[in-house]
Amino acid sequence: MSEKYQRDPIEIANKIEHSLVQYGKRFFGEFMIEESVDKKVLVANAYSCGCNVNCYYCASLMKDYGEGYVPDLNLKYIKEAEFKMGYYLPNELLDRFLAMVEEVKNNPNIYHNREITQFAILDCETTIGMKYIFDFLEELHSYNIANNGKYVFVIFTNGIILGNDTKLIDKLGKYKESVALRFSIKAGNREEFGKRLDVNPNYYQCPYRAIEKCIELGMDCQIAVLNDLAIMSAEEFIDIKKQLSWCGYKGSILEEKLVMSRGCVRRIELHKKKYPEYKYRFLFRKNIGIVFKNEKDSGIGRRMRSGIRRVLDEVPQIKAFDDNGDDDILSLIVLIDLNEYSFNDIEEAIKDLHVKYLNVREIIFLHTGSGFIEEIDVSSDDVKVILKNYMSLIDDEIELTKVDAKQHVTAGNRITFYWNENNE
Repeated sequence: MSEKYQRDPIEIANKIEHSLVQYGKRFFGEFMIEESVDKKVLVANAYSCGCNVNCYYCASLMKDYGEGYVPDLNLKYIKEAEFKMGYYLPNELLDRFLAMVEEVKNNPNIYHNREITQFAILDCETTIGMKYIFDFLEELHSYNIANNGKYVFVIFTNGIILGNDTKLIDKLGKYKESVALRFSIKAGNREEFGKRLDVNPNYYQCPYRAIEKCIELGMDCQIAVLNDLAIMSAEEFIDIKKQLSWCGYKGSILEEKLVMSRGCVRRIELHKKKYPEYKYRFLFRKNIGIVFKNEKDSGIGRRMRSGIRRVLDEVPQIKAFDDNGDDDILSLIVLIDLNEYSFNDIEEAIKDLHVKYLNVREIIFLHTGSGFIEEIDVSSDDVKVILKNYMSLIDDEIELTKVDAKQHVTAGNRITFYWNENNE
């Protein structure tokens, strides 16, 4: 595709800023106390909106920002946080953050005697509207000096705006003790940068220039890469690490995993129309059903169903193994302790399920028992059979008994897509 048809991320950011920042105030939709991305500290987070790239895998439910669109920003009362959705001056934002700090201090039992040390703006490209960010940092920096505070504002960014104008980083250096940057690197080459983010590839080097400048100034910065194989190849991730090394970056890389949503499904459909020859590394399943062999797995099935619904906007049926089938099911998930069954038993189960679910094209046996089984993919003319460890959808390093409800939902989320081995 010609570069002239690809979006200019700086122009998009400028359009968004007109709606996002008004009369010195920036829009925020919610405020939450959460763990940091590495789960080491508590963070006071303000949720906003607006992004200058259009990654096809983005989980945000917001409408595409491609034309500088920002949704109607109506005030709404957030009862849990006792804050209103709306526009805030920089000093008002700091007040909200400090209020969350006090909430944690006043409830040591709830927050396990931990404290908030970081502030952040999430669900957006933080650097859209840098004047607001500088005004906020001035407030924070002054507060830290006056109160012997050590609060740090973490800027989550794709690095394009900062790398396009590195003088912004020079200015950030003035607040070095009160600011840190977390760069999300989206691609390891110019072509993927342009198509994956749906932006002009001429901006490809901007994030790396921004990182190099931060290192030159001795600023605190961390790198995150969505190196999930469903998005990028291992070779591309190696290329990213090489380029970071050339920038002088010697820190660790936070490796992120793919999280799906209905927003992602919609974005991919639009992306396919614009880039019909693009080869996706994953595809979505359709018409999923869930079967459990033992009653103890029915709860897992219900949580997984929630994760599937959030992505595909469909509510899978959950049935016991001996229940009647459904001809509409194309992908069937079987929750089962494979330690209790031989391969002959599994073969008989496949035959039985294929009769009940006449049009099924894929049967996925998820092992919910102790230990780990050898994972197998077998395809025939009629049906593909997969034997997979349930915990591989969550975390191989913890036990099933220690998995919480949210993680079971994540497992449902991750079962909605699969490796595009045929390069369709």
